[in-house]
Amino acid sequence: MSPSQLWLWRRWHTRKGSDSAKEDFRRGTHQFTCRTVHSWYAASSTRAFASSRRASLADRLSLRRNQPDDALFNCPLTVASDVGSLGFRPEEIGRLRTDLLKGGFLWVDDFWGTLAWQQWSTEIARVLPASKHAIVDVPIDDPMLRSMFEMTSVPQITNIQFWRGVGGLSTSERGSDSLDVHLRAIRDQKGRVMVLMTHNTDVADPWEREGEAPAFFYQFSPDGYALGINVLLYAMTH
Repeated sequence: MSPSQLWLWRRWHTRKGSDSAKEDFRRGTHQFTCRTVHSWYAASSTRAFASSRRASLADRLSLRRNQPDDALFNCPLTVASDVGSLGFRPEEIGRLRTDLLKGGFLWVDDFWGTLAWQQWSTEIARVLPASKHAIVDVPIDDPMLRSMFEMTSVPQITNIQFWRGVGGLSTSERGSDSLDVHLRAIRDQKGRVMVLMTHNTDVADPWEREGEAPAFFYQFSPDGYALGINVLLYAMTH
């Protein structure tokens, strides 16, 4: 693996809309049913973590429909957002399960409210059955949250559009249904985190906003970067 591939992850978003708006997202032979694939990120340093190069996933991997490969297993960290509207196809389930049990790490972020949690928890239970792989809360003193920065709380970070719409007066995008931030995980038999979930917060949004809205960036980026780098270092060393 080259240095430029050493810190490698994919972030795929799903976009709210009708079922007819769904698009197929092929990741190796593993095809997720997502609304829209926005970007691929590759980083080789902490600085690149903040200003990752973006390109079409299909262009980067030269993937075409019905032409699978093993790219999934070359990604030590995969990040997905808005998984409250995600659905796995039957043929996808085994491949993701294999990746996670072999050492893969999936971080899901930016999904809000009760209905989104119910959808996500139902879908991930098809990959990792709850009878063997329960979803548990991550305590604030977990070593993962001290990989580089000492975290004293899990921040609630809203997306910049919501923040602008409410004049910066609230961070709960679903009102009373998303007041509390949840940091949860699924661990393997040795305690390693395989799936990390940041629910009722959008940790990734302040990574993108330095040149767009300084007030938003300064309000949210210190905690957003701290958590992101801690998780990244944990995933790359476990």
